[in-house]
Amino acid sequence: MQGSTKKVEKEIIKNTLGTDKYEAYDISLYSNAKQTNITKLENSKFEVSLPIPESLKGKDITVYYITDAGEKEEHTATIKGDDMLTFETNHFS
Repeated sequence: MQGSTKKVEKEIIKNTLGTDKYEAYDISLYSNAKQTNITKLENSKFEVSLPIPESLKGKDITVYYITDAGEKEEHTATIKGDDMLTFETNHFS
């Protein structure tokens, strides 16, 4: 499996969060065996770790999944060390 992370800026994110002070990423997971992107995991979760941008270090951070309909789903996040943010999910964009 391979994963990729791409920074995104979308009006729907800004409107859903009510601020323009955010970092948003499109995270995808690709299965080489199935030759397709994995979007939903039925019975398991993946742990995702991302480096914390300098602009957010030392601040309270909340992780949300924003649906295409503009709804937000909060994920519990932890900070490991001074520079990594970790959360679990069972689905990807």
